Amino acid sequence: MSAITRTLSIFLLIQSYGYNYCSLSCQSGSGSDVDWFILYKVPKKGDINTNGVEFFYMDEGANSWQYKMADIRTATDNPLYETLQPVYSKSPNIESYAMYNDQPPVGNAPVKFAHSKGALAFDRTSGFWIVSSVPRFPAPVKDGYKYKDEQTKYGQTILCVSVDKSMEAKIKSVFETTEPYIYDSKNFSPTTGNKQTTSDVDMKTRGNVQLKCIAKSADYQHDIYQAIISPKIGDSLFVETWRPNLKDDNMVTNVPSVCFSNGITFYSGVDHSKWAVAKKLTWTCIGDINREARQFKRGGLSLCLNDKDVAEEFRSIVNDGTCSKRSPPPGSCPNPSRKRAKITP
Repeated sequence: MSAITRTLSIFLLIQSYGYNYCSLSCQSGSGSDVDWFILYKVPKKGDINTNGVEFFYMDEGANSWQYKMADIRTATDNPLYETLQPVYSKSPNIESYAMYNDQPPVGNAPVKFAHSKGALAFDRTSGFWIVSSVPRFPAPVKDGYKYKDEQTKYGQTILCVSVDKSMEAKIKSVFETTEPYIYDSKNFSPTTGNKQTTSDVDMKTRGNVQLKCIAKSADYQHDIYQAIISPKIGDSLFVETWRPNLKDDNMVTNVPSVCFSNGITFYSGVDHSKWAVAKKLTWTCIGDINREARQFKRGGLSLCLNDKDVAEEFRSIVNDGTCSKRSPPPGSCPNPSRKRAKITP
């Protein structure tokens, strides 16, 4: 075989495997690499004319809430679909992945496992980590991308961060503390032998945005927000979780409802999200633990991102009683022919 023929054969082999390949990372809805993204799916609510498939979105290039009248169940303009595609297509570049959820796609996890949801994947140099509040998601690799109709009812938050390969070991150490229920994986298992009741792990994105993963085990039976997150980031918090039953105190203020600038408003009873934002500093945390007493007995985590714009955007949606007085920007209402949503107490 001549050198030219050999080179051509290698080129064709590369093309057949789809090696138009960049390092593994979070993706925008158009399939472009992003350092991080946050997706806030809206609940299915008739009074605000949403179907539970639309979402607000931001990333480092669009660092304010963008309302996407897309469909989170489909491939079009969907950052979740784009990010997970290399895993579902079984790219030979992926060296490891894991999908975990206390409510897996089939059946239920024993309660000894963490109240924790997400997915991650790594190639030889980099990867992504998705921290989510969505039950029964993502579907296992054999089933391909699926976001089921039953998952559209409630609001949900999802954070994706692009990280270097070195962060994989740190995530494994966090999982030793939390003990998530991993239902699909390849070459991935938590570290063992150094379990802690709480952990505070400093990380960073590939773009050098500061991250802090704050986690608790089932043995640490306290409120993660009041007892760990607030002291670790050095500020009091606004916290939004599903149906919180712990009272406000000097460190944590519950967020009973959120309101976006385009008039979309919903309260915590229909919002399965779990997020916290510093009242003054620049930290925003997205995780998987609710602020309620029963969850003291569960492991879980919150992944905090240090970004001024993100913190300001989350503080802007806290319903402080002025939602009905706010004027949406021109052209931003999802359905201008309808009245703006009534604020739910």
